[in-house]
Amino acid sequence: MHDWILQPFLPIFRKLAPLDQSLKYTLEDCVLAEEFHYMVQVLEENLVPVWLGNSKCKKNHLIGACLPSAAHVGYSMVPVYHPSEVQVPIEANSTSLPAVPSKVFIHRRSKPSFFKIVYAGDAGMTLKELLAYSKIQMAQFDATVRTSRLNGLVQDGGGHVMWLLLSYIDCHGATLECIGESHSQYAGFRQKWVDQTSHTVKRLHAHNIVWGDAKAANVLIDTNADAYLIDFGGGYTEGWVDKEMANSIDGDLQGLENIKRSLFE
Repeated sequence: MHDWILQPFLPIFRKLAPLDQSLKYTLEDCVLAEEFHYMVQVLEENLVPVWLGNSKCKKNHLIGACLPSAAHVGYSMVPVYHPSEVQVPIEANSTSLPAVPSKVFIHRRSKPSFFKIVYAGDAGMTLKELLAYSKIQMAQFDATVRTSRLNGLVQDGGGHVMWLLLSYIDCHGATLECIGESHSQYAGFRQKWVDQTSHTVKRLHAHNIVWGDAKAANVLIDTNADAYLIDFGGGYTEGWVDKEMANSIDGDLQGLENIKRSLFE
């Protein structure tokens, strides 16, 4: 939105109550907050906001997938939460809630979760991801198998899966793609990352779990310089896995070889 259209609204924004730091805000507050509707008119060459009314936020039709019953397809062990049960932390100097939070807390849990949006057209991909995470949970891997884990689902009142709650990997957005190839200061870690990703892929395959979209961008590097595999929704990326090998163990191995090549060539 352009700054010029926001200018006449500044007095209104200043009157709105700031965030109450003593409150615990939730996903419901972020995505189902009250909406204030205005239009802008030109009066004597000035832009003037005109209030139209308030309303409760409606569900975004682009978010939320309708999946088969969990009991029928094998992810019934996954906890399901309502948006009001997922807390959104706010910084001390925050003036508004985040539109798309990245770090959230499940009610009564001390460890954070990563918040991943499920879009309406992602039903197949999301189902594949849920089944993979269910297998990972049942495998009870030790800490040397570094992948994101599923902490739960968030559903709306109509049963649509709106968001996935994944284990929070403290990486500041760093992936193997963005730091593994061009930053010389990480040269000493490259073999470590190859060893870690190879070990994780091997252990996944031993339990018939396919990574899917195997590529450097789907390997997070955390603050301890450890490599974590993410994104188990399947698919493939040209240049990393051939289309005919997508969503297969052979495709994972091809992607892994291309990751090694990207780090050392």
